[in-house]
Amino acid sequence: MLDVMRRNIKSLAVTLWAVIGAFIIFIFVDWGMGRVDQPTGKSVVAMVNDQPITADAYREMYFSQLRRMRDMFGGRLDRNMIRQLNIESSVLESLVAEEIMVQEAARMGFAVTDEELRDAIVNNPSFQDNGRFIGAAQYERLLMMNHKTIPQFEAELRRQLLANKLRQVVTMPLSVSDADVRDSYYQSHEKVKIAYVLFKSVPDLMDLTDSELRAYFDKNRSQFDIPERRKGRYLVMEIERVRQQVNVTQKDIENYYSEHYDQWKVEEEVLAQRITIKSDKRSSDEARALVVKLLDRARKGEDFAKLARENSEDEVAAGGGDMGPIQRGGLSPVEEIAVFGAPEGTTTEPIETDGGWAIYKINKKTPASVRSLQEAEPQIRSVLSWERAREAMDKKVTEILKVAQESKSLDKAAQSSGLTVKESPFLAKGDEFPALADGGQFSQALFEAKQGEISGPLQLGASSVIYAYVASEAPRPAKFEEVAEKVKKALSAVKRKEEALAKAQEAMNAIGAGAKPEDVAKSRGAEVKDYEFARNSFIPDLGSSSYIDDRAFSAEPGVWIGPFRVKDGACVFRVVQKTPVLAEEFEKEKDATRQTLLDEKRNKFFDAYLQLLRKKKRIVIQSQTLADLNQMLVARAG
Repeated sequence: MLDVMRRNIKSLAVTLWAVIGAFIIFIFVDWGMGRVDQPTGKSVVAMVNDQPITADAYREMYFSQLRRMRDMFGGRLDRNMIRQLNIESSVLESLVAEEIMVQEAARMGFAVTDEELRDAIVNNPSFQDNGRFIGAAQYERLLMMNHKTIPQFEAELRRQLLANKLRQVVTMPLSVSDADVRDSYYQSHEKVKIAYVLFKSVPDLMDLTDSELRAYFDKNRSQFDIPERRKGRYLVMEIERVRQQVNVTQKDIENYYSEHYDQWKVEEEVLAQRITIKSDKRSSDEARALVVKLLDRARKGEDFAKLARENSEDEVAAGGGDMGPIQRGGLSPVEEIAVFGAPEGTTTEPIETDGGWAIYKINKKTPASVRSLQEAEPQIRSVLSWERAREAMDKKVTEILKVAQESKSLDKAAQSSGLTVKESPFLAKGDEFPALADGGQFSQALFEAKQGEISGPLQLGASSVIYAYVASEAPRPAKFEEVAEKVKKALSAVKRKEEALAKAQEAMNAIGAGAKPEDVAKSRGAEVKDYEFARNSFIPDLGSSSYIDDRAFSAEPGVWIGPFRVKDGACVFRVVQKTPVLAEEFEKEKDATRQTLLDEKRNKFFDAYLQLLRKKKRIVIQSQTLADLNQMLVARAG
């Protein structure tokens, strides 16, 4: 396999450099996708085979992804949305994956030569002017504008190219057949338009008699069986208790401020709105002409947000073009020069982008600055007190755990530490335990423990738990009284869906007898809706359904079909029209379709390959360091 890969690397040629070209643009626009070559400081969030992933690398990629999220969501991106998007998981996964790829590529003997690195830089449009490299001085200036040194950027780039070389070599032998290309294109481009009526099943509980509930319970007893449940005894050490005893001096704060001086730098920032006119449906000249007209209207006093909502063709149009805070590195180089060079309160001249033309309204500019010691002091005091409290708590918990395990007694450990032994109720695997606000982690841990053994510490937020699994209840059939509410909820849902299905059948009968579908739907509290879709599409109200696909694409127009169940009730539909695929359109798109399928196949194959590599690596996540860092980053981002 290794010999085959090494032979394949000689064949990369245009394919590899095309990918690298796109990859450089990605790095240039989204700084921080690589990591600093030499770790700085002692903060490490993960280790991959003894190679550290530093907090600096994590922080840099975090804010890079955050900039892209802000570009996507504009002013709607707040602290809650940041948490929901779970940026931290994708950041850590990306950094771990990159390190695994770099290590594997080096093990296989791959390397990025100085010539390959040079070619990747000078041949990329981001570093060109009229098709020629901008020169060393301008190259360095652009990097400095984005807070990068040449050695730092090129070290990151070399890692990325090395990882990408591994991907290309591993996936190069894959191919896609002509039949697969044709089937994929025809399936994804053939469309059908249906008229449908949804009869919803309401989620309300029904008034059900005791005999109905018991009858349903008797018929579906296994649905309500009670699984094995376990009880635990535990000690909780809360960090706040330790934190109150931590002393942070003014000298400590001053030292931290000096040692982390770069952290207090506030980036130059612009608040702006954008209007984009794309050139994919018109010529570049036509797109520019439209932007010029919008610019003229904006400068004459028309509301920019209204113009954006009504005319812009990008992802922030719906929000009035609001881009949220923009920092250097968050835009393409040409947009960045225009936006950061424009005075506050003005609108830029038209800017040519990769996909069209854009104008920006500059609402507010905040120059770069450095937070003073006085401004930073509350944050530093909080960080230091938490760090020291965590260290002290970890030490204390280790001592308590040692006492508990040596004495085989949580009670003796509690006496020596001033804590109180508590007891949980019986919990099924995955059940939440509200007393610990654990999201099911405590019950999960009980099912991984041996009875009688003292285990821990289990980290639950800002607390550490030492615990023992002490008793269990075997799986058993439930008594009706134990699950009466669950039975009522389940039977209500069944009956509501039966009601919806009955309404749908009545509708089918009425339509079959000659009634107008619109009248039939209205009389039953529903309406007729139209929707056109391709296979495997999500249909409003109905979701994705292979049943609908199979029947809609095989049925003749005009024939009503159903009823059938969907998640929210029951539905009937008819085909209004079909849009077939034109052979000449397929011929035009055949190569692009093949490339898309090949990319998907390669990505899937390489993901599986990467998972196999991951199993062979020693990966250690510093959970607490990561949690503390994420807390700080989310607070700073929000």
